[in-house]
Amino acid sequence: MNNDIYDPLLAQSEAQKLLPLSAAWYAKMRWKRTGPPYVTVSGRVFYRRSELLQWIEDQNQARVRPKDLVPAQSEAA
Repeated sequence: MNNDIYDPLLAQSEAQKLLPLSAAWYAKMRWKRTGPPYVTVSGRVFYRRSELLQWIEDQNQARVRPKDLVPAQSEAA
């Protein structure tokens, strides 16, 4: 979580500008608990901007497999 004093809460429609996926996708990811972190206030869903951006970055990082990061060792050694 970002320690900045100002970390805006984004309504889902605002979050969709940063991560342009359908409302159904957001609902499904909340139900599965695998999507971006969110908070509810009076039954409304909000996303912290920093957490949404971090979640997007984490998804990108997850695509890189550990073996892709380690150079192949020479068998001749």
